Amino acid sequence: MSEEIKPMDVESLKALVRTVPDFPKPGILFYDITTVLKDKTGFAKLIDMLAAHYLEHKIDLVLGIEARGFIFGPALAYRLNAGFVPVRKPASAWFWWMTCSPRSAQWKLPSSW
Repeated sequence: MSEEIKPMDVESLKALVRTVPDFPKPGILFYDITTVLKDKTGFAKLIDMLAAHYLEHKIDLVLGIEARGFIFGPALAYRLNAGFVPVRKPASAWFWWMTCSPRSAQWKLPSSW
């Protein structure tokens, strides 16, 4: 790892996350990350901390799984000088699909690629 992540850095990011009790129903504690996204210093620190784990490796693509992956993935890809591929559920990606076997780690791309 290229830089050490200090516990206080993590704690300062945790402090930016808003907690909403009893949402969406009683007994659930919802963690709202939009408060991290709107804080330019906190968002940059978060991306730098995520990237720190991979800076010493050659990363070609960052795959972002829908929702949060679509938010953080492009920023992380930019920081790592890599491309970004959004990954969606098969029913959501009507225009193309791609599958990967966890055992073989070989991608099957549609013939249109």
